[in-house]
Amino acid sequence: MNKYIKENYDTYRITFPKGRKATLQAHAAAREESLNGFVNRAIDETVERDNSNDPLENASTGSFPLTADEIDHIEKRRVLLAKVEALMQQDSAANVQPGDIMEYVPEEKEGE
Repeated sequence: MNKYIKENYDTYRITFPKGRKATLQAHAAAREESLNGFVNRAIDETVERDNSNDPLENASTGSFPLTADEIDHIEKRRVLLAKVEALMQQDSAANVQPGDIMEYVPEEKEGE
C-alpha cells in the first residue's frame, strides 16, 4: 500500500462469492466507474436512503413494503404538514405544532 493511500484513506477488505466480483466490475465499467468507485457510491446512496425520514423513498427501494393505501396515507400527511408549516410561517404566534394534526383519518366512502 503506498504512503499516500495509507495516510489519507481507510481500507476495508470485501469478500464476494466466486464470480460476483467480475459481475460487479462489469456493472461498474458499464457506468464508467471503477469497482471501488461503484462500491463507495452504493454505500453512500444506501446510507443516505437509510437515514432519510422519507418513507416513500425507503419504500421505493424495498427497505420495507408499503401498500397503496399506506402510500396514499403518507401523501395526505405530507400535504397536511405542508399546510401547517405554511400557516406557522404566516402567523408566528400560532401555537400549532406539525405533529398536532398529523393523524389522518380517512373520510368514510358512500355506502360504507
